[in-house]
Order: sequence, then C-alpha cells, then structure tokens
Amino acid sequence: MRIKIDYKASKQVDGQITDTPIPGVIVTEIPENKFNDRAFVEETLRKETEDPDAEMVSYEQE
Repeated sequence: MRIKIDYKASKQVDGQITDTPIPGVIVTEIPENKFNDRAFVEETLRKETEDPDAEMVSYEQE
C-alpha cells in the first residue's frame, strides 16, 4: 500500500543542518495491515528521512 506522509524534519542545507524543522512530504510503501499502526508509520518515516527526530504531522493512503 502506498501512503503519503506529511512531516517536519531538520534538513542539511549548504553543509549545515537546519535548527528549525522544515515541512516535507514523502510517498512510500507499507504493508496493508500496518496502515493503522501509527508507530510503524513513524518508524518508516524516520528510516526514509534518516532523521531520528523527524516528526510526523499526518499520513494518508495514496
């Protein structure tokens, strides 16, 4: 199942990491039975963004 995740995370800009989290969107695949598992989706976000402090704002089926 494809989902769209809206998030805020620090980004690397010109070799520096931003202090203020910047909004972003990713589209990724997860197993259908994990759609209602918010913790699993948050962990997927952290893996995709490679940011352990990424904050999920919302997610929906794509």
